[in-house]
Order: sequence, then structure tokens, then C-alpha cells
Amino acid sequence: MNAIISTRPAEEDAPVSQSVAEATKMVMRRAAKSVWIIASCHEGKRFAMAATAVDVFSLDPPSMLICVNHGASLHPVLSSGANFSVNLLGAEQEEIAQACGGRLRGEDRFSVGTWIADPETGVPLLADAQGSMVCVKRRTLSHGTHELFVGDVLNVRESGAIQPMIYVNGRYYTFRSRIDVAGST
Repeated sequence: MNAIISTRPAEEDAPVSQSVAEATKMVMRRAAKSVWIIASCHEGKRFAMAATAVDVFSLDPPSMLICVNHGASLHPVLSSGANFSVNLLGAEQEEIAQACGGRLRGEDRFSVGTWIADPETGVPLLADAQGSMVCVKRRTLSHGTHELFVGDVLNVRESGAIQPMIYVNGRYYTFRSRIDVAGST
């Protein structure tokens, strides 16, 4: 059965009803997304968080877009202008996703997985991620509960077969088959 829950008020600053917000959340839970770890460092401390709101912004110049909640511990670090990495998780890295998704806090998040520092920037990278990109922050846009950060890609790492972790309806999933870099299974 299809139904319209509610419609958003026409005025830009008008409050959104709880039913619209909840309905939006329920629709977004249906969208399968890759799982990423965003990491950075500031004043000698490392920060990391799990995210699905990560995407390519442009290929000329190569740049990535990330969305971070204002309440996340990583938010003030990124707002200060720190460089960051985006690390695409593979099928066997659910423990890292859970650790950086809230199970662990602060530096304890780096106790799971193999972390290295980017030699050029010092930004933390997940050594065995499907792929990692180090970015320098270029632009921001704040809206509602989140801030959008755009970073130009400085360095890229990739590893072996393609077998990403997927997040949908509040759970982690993986592909049953591996995809090699050439595209065949």
C-alpha cells in the first residue's frame, strides 16, 4: 500500500513534523549504502567514525563529500580544518564498523583493525580497507543536524578484490561473491 505520510511545509525555516522526519528515516533505511570509516587527527589525538553518507563529489578535481552530525566527536576536528581520510570497509570488517559506529570511544576505536599514518599528512588510514583516500578540506555547508564537508583527494590506496560491506535497514550485509578488479566474478 502506498500512502503519503505528510508533506513538508513550503516555508524554508518551518519545522518539519515528526511524522515526515520518521517517514524519511524509514525510506532511507531501504537504501543500501557502502560503509566507510572517516578518520582524522588533531592536536596529537586520532578520531574515527563509521558513516554511510560518503560519496564522490567531483573527479575534476578529485574530491569527496562527507556528512557529519554536529554532535559527533569528529565534527569539531573537521570544522577546525583538519585533513581526513575516508576508508571503504570490506566484507570482513564489521567489527571495525561497530567499533567506530559507537561501540568504542576515542582512541579505543583504533584498537580494532590495522591503522597506519599517511606518510604525507599523518592522517590515520585503515591499512586493509577496500580503498582509502586522504582528503584536504575545501568547503563546508551546514544544514540542520549535519555539516557537509568537501575534501580534495590527495592520496589514494586500494586493495585486491572488490567485496565491500553494505549497510541497509540497520544491518550489515556483504556480497556473496567477490568481484575482481577487472570486473568478473
